[in-house]
Amino acid sequence: MIPFRTTAPCHRSPVVSVSLIFLNIAVFFYQEGLGEQAEYAFITTFALIPAVYGSPAAARDAGLDPGNLLPLISNTFLHGGYLHLIVNMWTLWLFGLPVEDRLGPFRFSALYLCCGAAGSLAHLAFNLSSQVPALGASGAIAGVLGAFVWIYPRAKVAAVVPIIVIPWIVQPPGHAVCRHLVPDPDDRGLVGHRRRPVGRRHRLVGAHRRVRGRPCPRRGVARAHPERPRPVGTLTARRQASGGKGSVPSLRMAR
Repeated sequence: MIPFRTTAPCHRSPVVSVSLIFLNIAVFFYQEGLGEQAEYAFITTFALIPAVYGSPAAARDAGLDPGNLLPLISNTFLHGGYLHLIVNMWTLWLFGLPVEDRLGPFRFSALYLCCGAAGSLAHLAFNLSSQVPALGASGAIAGVLGAFVWIYPRAKVAAVVPIIVIPWIVQPPGHAVCRHLVPDPDDRGLVGHRRRPVGRRHRLVGAHRRVRGRPCPRRGVARAHPERPRPVGTLTARRQASGGKGSVPSLRMAR
C-alpha cells in the first residue's frame, strides 16, 4: 500500500515539515560524500549504539563517550539508504503537513523531537547489548502518524495497492493506513479514537423550530395541539349555536 493523498486540510505554510525534510536530505548526502574512515567516525558519533550505554567501561576503552546523549536525537536525522530516506520523508510530507497545520510550528517541533527521543529510548531499552548503530527517523515518523490519527480520526487516505502489474487505487480510513505503515499489534496507546457526537443535527433543527414558534418533534412523544373548533357548517355546531333546541333539516352533514 502506497499512500499519496489525504483528505485532511492544510491551510498554513508547513515551515517545520519542509525544513525537516531538507535537513534530512542534506545530512544524508553529506554522509554519502564522506570517505570510509570519515563516515565511520560520523556514524559512531551521531548514530545510536546501545552497547555504549549498556557497557560504559567497554565504550570508554573503544574511545566512545557513554555520557554523550546527543545520539538519542541526532540518529533521527540519519538514514541508511535511498529507500529508507524516501519512505520516511514521503510519510513526513504526507502526514506531517496537516498535523503541523493543526498544532502549529512550535508544538509540532516538540512532538517530532520528543517522539524521536522516545523511539531511541525504546530501542535502547530492548537492545542494551547491541553494537549495531541504529539510525533513522522512524520513531519520530511514528509519532507523527499517531498524532494524525488522533487529530483527524475521520480522514481518508488515497493509496495505491499494486496488484501484480495493475495499480488499484483505494481510499481507506487514515487510521488503517497509519497502522499499516507502523505495524504494532497493540497500538492503543499511540492511536486514539473519538466518538462522534450523536444528535447534533436534530438539536440544531429543534432549536431552529423553537425559535420560529414550532414545537420540536420527538420520536415516541405525541404532539400536543390545542383544541380546534369544529367547522361551523356541521350539524352539531349549528345545534350548539342554537342552544341545542330543534333541528335544522336544511343543513347537510360535512364529510
